[in-house]
Amino acid sequence: MMRNFCIVAALGAAVAPLSLAQTLTHGDATFSLIPNPPFSSSLPDTNFKTDPTSGDYMSKYSWSYRTQFNNQNSLMSKLDNPVVFTSGNLCRMTWTNAGPAPAGQERFNAELTITLVDGANPKQARLFSVMKFQSAANSPVVYQIFNLNDIDMPGGTPNPQTDDSVLFISPGEAVFSEQASFENAIAVTNTNSAHEANNGFTLRNKTSSGSFDLTNVDGPVTGDGSSAFQWTAPLGPGEEFTICSGIAINQDSYPQNPCIADVNFDHVVDDLDFQTFVIAYNDLLCPGSGPSRPFCLSDLNDDNVVDDLDFQVFVLQYNTLVCP
Repeated sequence: MMRNFCIVAALGAAVAPLSLAQTLTHGDATFSLIPNPPFSSSLPDTNFKTDPTSGDYMSKYSWSYRTQFNNQNSLMSKLDNPVVFTSGNLCRMTWTNAGPAPAGQERFNAELTITLVDGANPKQARLFSVMKFQSAANSPVVYQIFNLNDIDMPGGTPNPQTDDSVLFISPGEAVFSEQASFENAIAVTNTNSAHEANNGFTLRNKTSSGSFDLTNVDGPVTGDGSSAFQWTAPLGPGEEFTICSGIAINQDSYPQNPCIADVNFDHVVDDLDFQTFVIAYNDLLCPGSGPSRPFCLSDLNDDNVVDDLDFQVFVLQYNTLVCP
């Protein structure tokens, strides 16, 4: 049984070696995960620049989990290293039979796809994340999944300062702002079990140690503020839970790319996208399997086939001359 909370786009490109796996690039934007492997350290370790001369907008982006009986919040790569593939603005991380217990007990498979899309204007960029979390246990297990976003707005006085703040304007949307420069960033998801705004150090510790749950604190938090989402996933053997989340710098936010038919990422859906899509549409099957498979951009509904269902999605977005 699969539990999906978004329409997931399988994103594609060629595979890069592990040494390049931690940096995504698109246009002038870059997103870098410094530790190797990603999500193995509780320290600030993420860089997010919208332009070569822009400030760094991010201190930490991480994923962590807690299993029902082990009952300890752990970073995704604390115990198990992922297989990581990156090409351009796309990255896939795959954990296989991971977790704190013996095989068959509280184990899981997980796959995280990250997409970086540069904005149409300076000081704009978006990051889209899709986490697929599947139980590899032999009996039902309740998993807790966490996503932390520690965003530091550049500009004005040096960070952290009291003119930086974070506030949840809804359970699924946290807004970061810089009073001196009027810049903003947004972390968003379309569903979660809990959320919290707090000091960056506090949230890093809560999501990577102990057995803490998030407490639905909206903020505002001034200075070095962070946001985090938590999902509760009761899964039977083989069941899958899918999460979508997004980060936007100085532009509107979405939990998933609202223009998934823009397969060449040029901010329009036009004949150039159709030329790419139609080749995959005629081939039907996405190539390969497992963590080392190529990305498959034209599989718009993430079912490993490019068919009429994907064409229906494409046709709705075709001639979208300016993607939102």
